[in-house]
Amino acid sequence: MIPVEHIKERISFAYVMVLAAKSGMIISKSEQDFGIDGTIRGVKNRRGRYVESGFGFDFQLKSTENVEYTDDGYIKYDLLAKNYNDLVDPHVMFPRILILYELPKNKDEWVVYEKDQTVIKKCAWWYSLKGLKESENESTVRIKIPVNQMLTPEKIVELIKKIEGGEDI
Repeated sequence: MIPVEHIKERISFAYVMVLAAKSGMIISKSEQDFGIDGTIRGVKNRRGRYVESGFGFDFQLKSTENVEYTDDGYIKYDLLAKNYNDLVDPHVMFPRILILYELPKNKDEWVVYEKDQTVIKKCAWWYSLKGLKESENESTVRIKIPVNQMLTPEKIVELIKKIEGGEDI
């Protein structure tokens, strides 16, 4: 059996794949781990043929069973400094976001399957670190993700539309 961290990584990526599929977008997994786990791209209809729109965003995906909620509507997360610095890099073509996926504490609840349904438990949030300064920390950087930034199929469509319109995400 593969290590539990790899299982968590695969379940979290499957979760994001489901959201991207439901949103009608294309998702790809990075072949090599150079700080980006995947890309979500838009699709458009050009003269009756569906093609990639040329707009999208890259993401770093983290999963945890230990989400810490604050009383003022945030999730505190200690992101590895190297990952933080990858996400704040201003010299990139595609915008970059962090996707934080919460797993249930009980691993038997991560994926629940029955004859008439399969459920991938909990949810994910997205966070853009654009405009933040690179960290000199060697271990972690604490970030605060607004609880209302849950990643949904509708949010993926909204993010792609903003990028298409030249807006920051």
